[in-house]
Amino acid sequence: MAGIYPGWLLELNTTGEKVLAPSLKLGSQILFNTYLPETGASYNCKAAVGDGRTYAVSALDATPTNGTTAHERSEELVSPGIPPEPVPHLDEDGTVKVIVSVEAVDTPIVQLTRRAYWTEQQDY
Repeated sequence: MAGIYPGWLLELNTTGEKVLAPSLKLGSQILFNTYLPETGASYNCKAAVGDGRTYAVSALDATPTNGTTAHERSEELVSPGIPPEPVPHLDEDGTVKVIVSVEAVDTPIVQLTRRAYWTEQQDY
């Protein structure tokens, strides 16, 4: 969106949607994640988890890099909660994928088959 200042601004259209982690510039595109909090319900004694969305836009003009229309700028993530920053990963075959929590972004988003869990052990 052109204005009096150089650059562009991308308005998020979903109510309450917000960016909570750093973005990643990879080649000529910018990837970033947003958080969409749950709305409209009462959460007694339970935390609201919410959902995440990942965006892939051109660094030049914010046009979608995964399609041609504005709604193709983003994909909803399968994993609930606040998504971390996108992290690049180089596969053994030399292709670059972007890891978002337990998902890999590779047009379209592909769910990974392995999850990592950890627990903290206390020394007594």
